Amino acid sequence: MNRWFQDLPIRRKLRLLIVATGSIALVLASVTLLILKSMDLRKETLTEISTLAEVIGGNTTAALTFLDRHAAEETLSALRADKRIVAAAVFGKDGSLLARYAQHRAAASSVELRGVVYSFEGDTLLLERPILLDGENIGTIVLRCSLQTAYAHMQRNVIIMVLMMVLSFLAALLFTGRLQRGISEPLLELAGLIKPGTPQLREAAVRFAARSESVAALNDREREAFEAFVSAISKKA
Repeated sequence: MNRWFQDLPIRRKLRLLIVATGSIALVLASVTLLILKSMDLRKETLTEISTLAEVIGGNTTAALTFLDRHAAEETLSALRADKRIVAAAVFGKDGSLLARYAQHRAAASSVELRGVVYSFEGDTLLLERPILLDGENIGTIVLRCSLQTAYAHMQRNVIIMVLMMVLSFLAALLFTGRLQRGISEPLLELAGLIKPGTPQLREAAVRFAARSESVAALNDREREAFEAFVSAISKKA
């Protein structure tokens, strides 16, 4: 690998370094963006569903007090308006099931008391909240929320952002491709000058330094070192 890289022309080396550096930066930025977006999505969903659970739970206090299953089911049926809620259930203080809601039958058994505040399971969120009446715990509400739609929306946004970064990288690559010519071409010209047996090598190199943008940009100290280098090669010629 090292030998292969060393044998490349300097122009290709510079282009390869630009592409490699940009690609690594692009991959790291994309992965970081995806992780941060996923964390934000979970945090936002948890906050929203916690608020929803508190509202729905507060509306079932009367049903829990009188053990009115029908009233509790009517309250849970309001969750149909939120397509994220796959299933929900209200449990009494003793852990007995009072009412249940499910978008479809398969989800009916997906809610149960686990004694955890919340947990993320794949693309779903399971959340438990106590139902309080005058500060006393009279039951528990459990919600299971699907994150599939939110994840799909997040992925679309991330893909758009990544595409924009790729386009920006390609545009930068075209721009730097032109800039690297200002580095490689003077070096290639210098390499053509510094050859054993070249007559008046020192004078030719000094003229090169005077007209080359890359070498002419050297400070006095660097120019002295450059001329000393050329002078040493001239003595060997």
